[in-house]
Amino acid sequence: MPISVFLIWPALHAMYGLKEHRSSKIPYNRRIVGRILLFISACLMGMPLGFEHGFFIWLFALMAVAITFVQLRIWQPRAVHLITVISLAGLIYQGIDYVY
Repeated sequence: MPISVFLIWPALHAMYGLKEHRSSKIPYNRRIVGRILLFISACLMGMPLGFEHGFFIWLFALMAVAITFVQLRIWQPRAVHLITVISLAGLIYQGIDYVY
């Protein structure tokens, strides 16, 4: 799986958080950090599989993760922190596996 897929969830968590329900109340700095993480994720999409295959997986994962994030943010906000930690652990594991 491309390394970039594991950055999508933390980017959405950084961008939208859990407490604010209106996008006008989300702090500007947090939105910028989330956008930067999404940009880094988009830059890394071709790492292990190539850009064509990585782009397809990244787009599919972006749609699936965004839908899941919105639903969990509304119905199970406690689970968002756990999934963020799991996603970052997957990012570290895939990064180490790719390097070695």
